[in-house]
Amino acid sequence: MVNNAIALYGTTRYKKSVVEVVYHRVWKTRKDGIRQRYRMVKGYKTVEKWFKGGNRLTVWGTAEDCARALEKIGEEEWIPKRKYVDNVPAADFLKHPEKYARKGEWVEFEIDES
Repeated sequence: MVNNAIALYGTTRYKKSVVEVVYHRVWKTRKDGIRQRYRMVKGYKTVEKWFKGGNRLTVWGTAEDCARALEKIGEEEWIPKRKYVDNVPAADFLKHPEKYARKGEWVEFEIDES
């Protein structure tokens, strides 16, 4: 049984929820009875934003497991959780991909086989 390794290098995009500070104008009634837009009130809003970064994912194992892991990464759009995710067993990746990766897009990538 010969172990192979496949590395994917490239640029990825993924969505992440971010809390932003927003300011609202409010209508208030003055003492003389006139309603007008008044001060800005600070509030918070959750927004989904796209983030972009360079990543590397290295999968090792038998040739068949590595090929199946590479298919799964391409079809289901898995990207590494951190900047560098190295030495991931292909059999473990096939069973629990969410442990090592998250959903996202590969903008451009390069495959290095050894």
